[in-house]
Parts: sequence; C-alpha cells; structure tokens
Amino acid sequence: MKQRERARNSAFHDTIMIARNVAEIQNGIIKKGKDILFTLSLIPHFKNHDSDYSSKILRDLLEKSPEFIGFAAYRVDGKIFASSDPSLPPIDISDRPYFKEIIKSHKFTVSDFLIGRLTGKPTLILAHPVLDGEKRMRAILVAGIDLNWVKNFLEKMDLSSGTSLTIIDNKGVVLFGHPEGEKFVGKSFPEAGITKTVLSKREGTIESTEFDRIKRLFGFAPFGHESVSGYVMVGIPKKIAFKEIDRMLLFNILLLCLIGGIGIVAILVGGNLLIRNPIKRLLKVTEEISQGNLTVRTGLDYSRGGIGGLSQAVDRMAESLLRRDEEIEKREEVIKTQKDELFSRSEILSSTVSTKDIDELLRKIINEIVRFLRIEFASLHLVMENQLLLRAYQGFSPSFRAKTLSFPLDEAPHWMKEFMVIHESLDEDNSTFAPFWQL
Repeated sequence: MKQRERARNSAFHDTIMIARNVAEIQNGIIKKGKDILFTLSLIPHFKNHDSDYSSKILRDLLEKSPEFIGFAAYRVDGKIFASSDPSLPPIDISDRPYFKEIIKSHKFTVSDFLIGRLTGKPTLILAHPVLDGEKRMRAILVAGIDLNWVKNFLEKMDLSSGTSLTIIDNKGVVLFGHPEGEKFVGKSFPEAGITKTVLSKREGTIESTEFDRIKRLFGFAPFGHESVSGYVMVGIPKKIAFKEIDRMLLFNILLLCLIGGIGIVAILVGGNLLIRNPIKRLLKVTEEISQGNLTVRTGLDYSRGGIGGLSQAVDRMAESLLRRDEEIEKREEVIKTQKDELFSRSEILSSTVSTKDIDELLRKIINEIVRFLRIEFASLHLVMENQLLLRAYQGFSPSFRAKTLSFPLDEAPHWMKEFMVIHESLDEDNSTFAPFWQL
C-alpha cells in the first residue's frame, strides 16, 4: 500500500509538472505576441494606414513567428487594412467582444478562445492599440494563436502510452485533446465533476473517469494574461501508474507462496539446514527490498536447484527495480534540463524584444549563457576597424579585464575568428594571451 501511495503521488507530480510546462509555454507565447504588437504599434505606417507596406511587414513577421497563425491591422471602425495573408477577404471585427474591449480601454487585450471564422479552429486573439502622440487610437493590431504547437510539444515529450492532455477554456469548452484528437474539441462539459474542480481550484490534482470513462490521475494548471484564458489537464491512466507496482505485488505474492511451500516441505523432511538458511536469506532480502534497499542481493549460488533459481529471481527483481529508479531519476533530470533550456531561451528572447539598451541586452545575454551552461566566465568582443574591443563580460578579474579591453585583431588567436569548441587557459601574469587549447 505504501508503494501504491508513492506511485500515486509520483503520477500526480508528473501530470501537474507537464501541465505547468504547457501553461508556461502558452503564457510565453502570449507575452511574445504582446511585445511584437507593441513594437509594431510604434511604426508610423500602421498609424497612417499604409496598407501595402504594413502588409509586407506583417508577412515578413509571420515567417519568423511560427507560434502565430496570422497578423492583421484594423481601422478603428473594425475594417481590415493590412494582413499577413493577402488572400484573406475583407473582414469586419467590430462585433467581436475583444474589439469592443480595446476600443473602451485603449490597452492590450487578450480574447477568450474563439472559433476562427476562416479556420474553424479555436483561436486566441491578441489585440494592441496603435496610438498617436495625443493618445488617440489610430488602428488596432491583432495576432492569432492556435494550439497546433502543443502537438509538437507532445512529440518531443515522448509521453507514456495512454497519457492524455486536454485544454479547456474558462467556460469548460474543450479546445484541444490528445490522444482522442477532434473527438471532444468544441464540446462543452461545464457540469462534469472534473471541469467544476478545475474551474474552481485553478491548479491541483484529481482522480476522475470522465471524458473517456478511463480512470485517470489528473494534474491541471491555468494559463492566460492577467485573467485566466484556459486550463491544461494532463492525465495518466491508473492502470499505467500502478502497472509496475501491481506486477511487483503479484510477483512477490507468488514468490512468498513458493518460498512458504518450500519451507513447509523443509519442515516435513526434518528442517534441512541446506533449505532453511537460504529461505531465511531470501526472506531477509525480500524484506529489505520492500523497505527500499534495492542494492541488497542474496549472494546465493544460482546453480543450487530450486533455491538457486529463486535467489536469481529475487536478485533480478531487485536489479530491475534499481534500474527503474535510475531511469526515473534520469527522466526527471532530462525534464529539468529541458525546462531550464526553455526558460533560458525565453529569457533571452524576452530580453531581445523588451530591452532597448544594447549594453544592458548584451549583459543579460552573457549572464543567461553563463547561468545555463554553468561556466566560470564569458566575454563578447566587437570588431572596430582593426581592433577587438571588450563590450560585455562576466567572471573576469579586474587585472585581466584591463589587459583585454582592446587589442589588435591580428594578434587575436584563430579560434576567435571561427566557430569552434575550445579549452582555453588564460595567463594573467602576461599582458597577452597564452593559449593552449584542444578541440
């Protein structure tokens, strides 16, 4: 029962961590969209309703932003004047709630999930105002996000068989489903027990059989900008979560029954020490294994008939459990590394979009690289005419930094002019580089 409880808690932990990761990525996409639209709102062509040039900017931007399905610009009457897709027919969004909200607030607005009029898919709309010098609204910039990116995320995650991932909006309508695909998309389950729990608790875990009547252990988390736009639910079937535990339980029961039978035979034939002692050893080993000591082994001779076979089976069982624990640790480390990498990329991307000061931007990038790669120091030199100038750094001592502020390009080692992985030793006693490296 303790093992089953640990397996249950482990499954809940895995599901809520995956749900949080998906929610964090979705929030990152929303933040990126906000930064992009803010930058576009500063371009005069959108204020002046320059259709051709504005459309060209939006098309180029869409090619570099695969997270989005399209960009568009609208006049304050809701009529479109520029789009990343020139084939779109004239579209009027004046009846959309997010349009009315941004006209009223003059602030960045995130819609609820809408069914796209052209795509027919659930779409999250980001809207940003374009204001003139007197804070009057001149235009509205719009970006659309669908949930296709989740499919690529699931392929990279390599989830265990039977794991489900469902995304619902804040009204209980299913926006995305895996592995059922389109089976539940667009359907509303506001009265379902799991939906009520998700909408009320926002984040947590629950056991439920709803949606597909399969008992699952669910973890869920919200996402959105300022207010909640939706929820991510990840479920693992109970049979999958307890499969290894049930197999171990059955194996242990059969093993103990067999050992008990052998013990009875040993007593009936006079308590043969050659059988009693090995059985005691097997019982002790199985007890230690049940207490979590997976490194213990029987130490018995496998060639000694039935007792030897049992000893080998117990040792194999312990070895199998040990490998499983090691695999779990490795998997958790991989997930942690992937999360750190996503965080680092997000930080660098966010800094690139939001930071206007080039020195501050370079320092942020250097700091993020040092943190993620766990290295001692890093630097960035700029080439100006025939000189190398130190522009950003971390981890340099004052004396060494003074020696590398500027030096001729011709004296730079060849690895500074090519992309390669090197091991570099720097000598602070000399005024020049003393390199000896290996690829």
